[in-house]
Amino acid sequence: MASSKNKNKKKTGQTQKKPPDMVKRGLYAFNAGQFSQAIRSWESVTPSTAALQTALAEAYFRRALQRPDHEEAIVDLQQALERKPADLRYHYHLGLTYHHMDQLDTAITLYRKVLDLEPSWDGVSWVLALALLEQDANADISALAQTYRQTASVLAPLQALLQQQPIPENTSHQASALDRLLFGLSLIQQADQRALEVLSDESRLPSKDIETIRMYYRGVAAAQQGDHQTAFECWQQVQKAGHIRTNWLSQNLALVFIQQLTAQMEANDVVAAQATAWAAAEIDYAPLNELLVTVFDTVAHDLAQKRRLAQSSSVLGTGPPESRQ
Repeated sequence: MASSKNKNKKKTGQTQKKPPDMVKRGLYAFNAGQFSQAIRSWESVTPSTAALQTALAEAYFRRALQRPDHEEAIVDLQQALERKPADLRYHYHLGLTYHHMDQLDTAITLYRKVLDLEPSWDGVSWVLALALLEQDANADISALAQTYRQTASVLAPLQALLQQQPIPENTSHQASALDRLLFGLSLIQQADQRALEVLSDESRLPSKDIETIRMYYRGVAAAQQGDHQTAFECWQQVQKAGHIRTNWLSQNLALVFIQQLTAQMEANDVVAAQATAWAAAEIDYAPLNELLVTVFDTVAHDLAQKRRLAQSSSVLGTGPPESRQ
């Protein structure tokens, strides 16, 4: 009997499924870029460990960078900070997100915290200067220049730019891509046609965000010269990059779409108008939305009319030979 019981136990043990290793499952998901799945897997592990909390912090951070919605990104970044409060990247990106939402006081506080602990981080001193001058174009930034000397060379022209004062061109061999960007922005303010050439510089800037800003204003310079196609291409690149999500980018794209659609409809080019309308459908801008309704309504009527004509031709025997066989 004893041996029979042991056999039954053995059989039972063989049929039992081993619980899934949620740590490994989360790791696979993380490496595949599926951060929500990684978070669910790792959050289900009890008890948790310090290493697992660090991994969770990074997963929340990576997911925040993918969030198109700023409020959702903030929630994820706060989750990351709860688990790893010493990681300055999380503070910096939280500041950037608040900056995008025009909550400048909060953004400035976070930028200063990062720079107090890591004063050599050039990108942070740059966005801090931007936030301060956005808050007040006449702000006294001399103290900032003394504290974070790497920004001193750009603070003066940046303030002049926000005050709509012309910036002289830096023609020295030490002139940087950032110097050319600021000079190009000044030329746009003066409606100077040299702006497009200056902003067409492809030299590397301190961050992808600033390079995207240069691309946007390259489009503005092109539009000033009447080159709407180049402007449109630049703004589409900015939209695809995803670094800038603002109303003025959508409005500029919408205005170009409106121009294209209006010209196509006036030329009775329904096919081209339909293609343009589909490309513009993702942009939420009231005047464009009204025009899109008109375009799609025209396309629908055009298709219906062609269908009725085809049916009439078939009934009367005047269609193509193959339709009468």
